[in-house]
Amino acid sequence: MISQFVEQYLTGRIRYTQTSFLELETATEVHRIEMVGKFSFGLKRGTGGPLAYYTEHPLLQGFNAPHTCLYMNARPIAAADAAELLVALEQELNGLAGEWQNRVKGSWHPWWRRIMARNIMGGQGVLLETVPVFAAEAAARVCARHGVATYLFPRISHQLAPRPEPYALLLAGPNYVVAQDFVVSTLCSAWAK
Repeated sequence: MISQFVEQYLTGRIRYTQTSFLELETATEVHRIEMVGKFSFGLKRGTGGPLAYYTEHPLLQGFNAPHTCLYMNARPIAAADAAELLVALEQELNGLAGEWQNRVKGSWHPWWRRIMARNIMGGQGVLLETVPVFAAEAAARVCARHGVATYLFPRISHQLAPRPEPYALLLAGPNYVVAQDFVVSTLCSAWAK
């Protein structure tokens, strides 16, 4: 199990990578880590650092949180007001991500890029499509401050469940992998490297 592996080996260096696996060199052995259901990764051969494994982490909120869409139901908006709203939405959504904003595509990938800017001036239609509920709610609060009525669809209820196959995060220094599971096997001991 990957969590036990990370507890046993505190640091590692990436020796080799492929689409579905990586080879990680620790102080005593070389390990192959299969990335099952890999969604996103940032791996650089020859680099590494402290190992960490998370099932809950700010990077995973965009993957594992329930998603919804935010719609507008307001009057047409003047161009200057629309530009001001767009800037406020971008700042709010980027603020949610903090330091993780651009690290993992698909998770904290800037949600403000999903804003349907063309719909803002018309005051109706989709504003944000398929974003985590908490991001949609934050955007709705910004819209309310600007006098723009919004609603979520599907509405938040017991029907909105977390994603069926949750993702986990493996960090090796600045390197990361977001996948559904990690399977570790030992390739060789340190002297055979």
